[in-house]
Amino acid sequence: MVSQQAGEGTFHVFYQLLTGCYCNPSLANTLQLDLNTEYTYLSDTQEKNTFVNSPVVNDLFDELVKGLAVVGVTEAQQQDIFRVVATVLRLGNITFTEGADESCSIDDMAALESVCALAGLAVSEVARFFVTRQFGVRSIITCHLTLWQV
Repeated sequence: MVSQQAGEGTFHVFYQLLTGCYCNPSLANTLQLDLNTEYTYLSDTQEKNTFVNSPVVNDLFDELVKGLAVVGVTEAQQQDIFRVVATVLRLGNITFTEGADESCSIDDMAALESVCALAGLAVSEVARFFVTRQFGVRSIITCHLTLWQV
């Protein structure tokens, strides 16, 4: 489980990207990000709202975009970078549950589906790799992971 110490924040780029999405609904739609969603990787809702609604952050997002352009990052590459950041932000919302046999399963498939849609990956494959481990040389053996191992 990921968490921050009391009073500690997270990477500003998460907040900057949410602000960019707030100011640009098309970007929000493309990245499937919503200010009303609680993101595990953000320290708390109040801090998120304060940061995202700050005029300074709007400027910081614009500066981020301009800075990327200055170093030669094209708009298409910027969109790819923002997609990766959004995917990482959404990854934190995937939770797991331990079953009676101690193997774990994904608790919220909607969070996984969102991550897979952003990353262009098959949900069934990613789900399998999150909760199992494979090993072998001549034949492949699949072991189910426990909640502690995830």
